[in-house]
Amino acid sequence: MFHWAREQARDLDNEFSVTKRLRGPLHGVPLVTQFLAAGAVVFVKTNVPQTMFAFECSNPLWGRSTNPHNDRYTCGGSSGGEAALLAMDGSAIGIGSDIGGSLRIPAAYCGIYSLKPSTGRISFAGTRGPVEGFEGIKTVVGPMARSVEDLQLVSQVTFGIQGKEQSIAPIPYRHIQLSPKLRFGYYTSDHFVKASPACQRAVLETVEALRKKGHECIEINVSFSAPEAFNIFVGLTSADGYKKMLSHLGPDPKVWNKYDCDGIIAPVQAVPQLPHDGCNNFSALAAATILYNVLDHPVGCLPVTHVDPSKDQISPEWTAGLGHGSSLLERGVFYSKMPLYNPIQSAGMPIGIQIIGKKWEEEKVLEMMRVVDDTLGRDRGFGAGSWKSQAKDRSS
Repeated sequence: MFHWAREQARDLDNEFSVTKRLRGPLHGVPLVTQFLAAGAVVFVKTNVPQTMFAFECSNPLWGRSTNPHNDRYTCGGSSGGEAALLAMDGSAIGIGSDIGGSLRIPAAYCGIYSLKPSTGRISFAGTRGPVEGFEGIKTVVGPMARSVEDLQLVSQVTFGIQGKEQSIAPIPYRHIQLSPKLRFGYYTSDHFVKASPACQRAVLETVEALRKKGHECIEINVSFSAPEAFNIFVGLTSADGYKKMLSHLGPDPKVWNKYDCDGIIAPVQAVPQLPHDGCNNFSALAAATILYNVLDHPVGCLPVTHVDPSKDQISPEWTAGLGHGSSLLERGVFYSKMPLYNPIQSAGMPIGIQIIGKKWEEEKVLEMMRVVDDTLGRDRGFGAGSWKSQAKDRSS
């Protein structure tokens, strides 16, 4: 924790007591240096994995960060410490980075909200990626918070503000009006690793709720390939100057044009969370999020529901159903002696979804997240104060 943060917060309080005016929209809210002009207070740097290239959160210096809902599980990564802090109401808003899912995976694991913007919306100046100078797939930074409204607040402050590298599109935050009837595509499997019953249920419950409100939801077959995207991602250190990888970058117009969707709803991963060290042999599960780094789409993540052992067991119907992918990975995840997916051990833990939009449509993604959030109901056990309430229930 930064000792001078208390001094800065005290100065802001004194200023407000005299002027009765906020210095900016982030007055008193802890955040990164870029937002100091908006009145933010930088008070802590949270834990990350050693390489910032894993979706667990452990390093030799600070040790392991655990999931605030169940300490047998990881909080995700690489922005896992930030997600855990937010889930426990330790901060109002935060910033994370994402090159393969590092904003979305921790948000889903810990039950908070996040936005992975496309490249070129928020300046990366003053921060570091996993490999200095790496440009194959650019790391992006984005907001993490306890509500969609807080994500929008940070986006309004950061979108279009130029950094020293002069690489940000001069597009400030745009206030948009959605159609009263939206058209969502959705899928419950990327055919790499079949989504668990819990993660499928989160998507299908979202779809059912949206349909009841009059929105159109159609099941889609994604023409792009999660396995191919993952192979591209892990081959970034090849010596061909990234020609193969760059040839695949960009949106997939076939999907958007074929289905004419406003957005796409999908699982974040095949499982709601991983137990500690699960990433060691199953890092390929990140293919579900890596896909949209390769395609450079903006993606929001929000919590939908909680793991329920009475609903989320592996059933014969699920086993016999469509959507299976790698038998090797699925055996380890679902059928081994100590499977990673165990709805009894993870009972009550959050389950999130991804909401994907088109390039440069971050504002629309945020508005679609608001629609989904309102449709699901704000009383489903997420947001500010929810962790403390659930912790009391667990201890009673």
